[in-house]
Amino acid sequence: MASLDPLTLRHCFLAVEKYRRASFISLISSKQLMEYVVLDVDLVSSKVHVGGSKYVMADAQVAHVTNFGKNDTMFNVRTHLGYLLNMGNYALGYDLHATNSNDMEVDKYKDLVIPNVILVKKSYEERWKKKRGKPHSLKA
Repeated sequence: MASLDPLTLRHCFLAVEKYRRASFISLISSKQLMEYVVLDVDLVSSKVHVGGSKYVMADAQVAHVTNFGKNDTMFNVRTHLGYLLNMGNYALGYDLHATNSNDMEVDKYKDLVIPNVILVKKSYEERWKKKRGKPHSLKA
């Protein structure tokens, strides 16, 4: 199993047996992923290959898709997805700014600076919508 720190591009490999012995409970599930629109991307580092995938560190400016145009809330994030993201793309990420955690383990790290948003992957939903086009209605 490969693990990647999305803020520093540091990575490690962990044997499955060791992971199963010291597993952990996740604080956020994939159901809590939010969609963001990418407003700007500035590459910070060169390419890194981890487990057959390419990653590039980048600073990105993103906004919630649901709030885009309604308010001016934008987030500046550091992401490992610089290789994939361009201005106008969509990305899925966790909104840690609005997440409420009641975990005792997290309380131990009060001095830890946690980013407001962590981008997880590029969203291809806008391309899927374009290909699908307008819905057709059946005439009776």
